[in-house]
Amino acid sequence: MGLLNWYITKRNSILKDILNKKNYLSSEWENFLKKDTYLTSDLKEKFSKIINQEISEIKIPWYLFFDFNLKKQIDSNIDSIDKYPKEINEFNERFVQEKIKEYAPLLNNLNNNQKRAIIKDDLHNLVVAGAGSGKTETLITRLAYLTKRKGDRIKPARILALAFQRDAAKEMQERLKKSYGIEVEIRTFHSLGKKILEEDAKLNKTNE
Repeated sequence: MGLLNWYITKRNSILKDILNKKNYLSSEWENFLKKDTYLTSDLKEKFSKIINQEISEIKIPWYLFFDFNLKKQIDSNIDSIDKYPKEINEFNERFVQEKIKEYAPLLNNLNNNQKRAIIKDDLHNLVVAGAGSGKTETLITRLAYLTKRKGDRIKPARILALAFQRDAAKEMQERLKKSYGIEVEIRTFHSLGKKILEEDAKLNKTNE
């Protein structure tokens, strides 16, 4: 292979590798968008790692440093990758606002903070609310939203809600069934602990 052919082959190999990286990121992001779901913190971290790794691995050998056309094409591909951090960082805010509009009839009687608490769907969601702020209404509406939302709705049988007091658990069950016709398992913390111990005792007895 002549020097020129070797040079062209090496150059094309670098461009192909960069294009593959860009296409991989684009494909992963498009597949996520099709799911129409909240961008959880672990997925956000995954995309950030892909972006950082792909950019850090783009290197030009010293003997191609003065190939300005190659550098221009590489910069163009990097610019295509650079759009993703901003899009990823802004995704959840757009998602929440779109879902608030889409499920307006369900969320109609709630304030903006309550609506956001219902739509936000990370791996762990902490909502701080004082007495009389509508916690119960927000929680039962969130349960309704999880079972009614499109695409990734959750079956009521997979949901467990917990309350501190028996009266609160009973009230949640009644309001959920009356307002939305939904029944999910709602227990107090003590009731859940008792159930776990009883089931564990039955399992141990069966294995004896």
